Amino acid sequence: MNCFSCGQKCELSVCVNPECDFSSIDDDTIFRNAIKSLRAELERVKAENEWIPCETRLPESLRPVFAKVKMNGKIFIVAAQYVAPKTVLASDFLDDEYREGAEEYDEEMDDYWVVEGWWENSIESDVNWKLSGEVIEWRPLPAAPEEGE
Repeated sequence: MNCFSCGQKCELSVCVNPECDFSSIDDDTIFRNAIKSLRAELERVKAENEWIPCETRLPESLRPVFAKVKMNGKIFIVAAQYVAPKTVLASDFLDDEYREGAEEYDEEMDDYWVVEGWWENSIESDVNWKLSGEVIEWRPLPAAPEEGE
């Protein structure tokens, strides 16, 4: 949290800046500023954790996200990545054994692109699987913990 007087990072009730005149601020101002700061932090956290409808916006290619997948009347949440048209070369993304139907040929470039769509984001396997269900929403992954947390 930042000091409501000088703006330096500090504890809620004690400013660490020796030049700060924190003591001159009345309790009502401290309370109002604390509520304002907490509301702003809450809005930031809520925005980071919102599900984004696919018809509204798609993530950039290969960005790992959580995806809500509708399949067989059920909703699943999976780690996934979206591939936009002609953004990822098949040779960089697909295992040779599983390329059939997952790539499209580009005569101009004389190369194969990964077909547009949602792909499972597997960290244990070098094989990328196209999701068969309908991805209806996605959200960014949470930030990784900092070292020592």
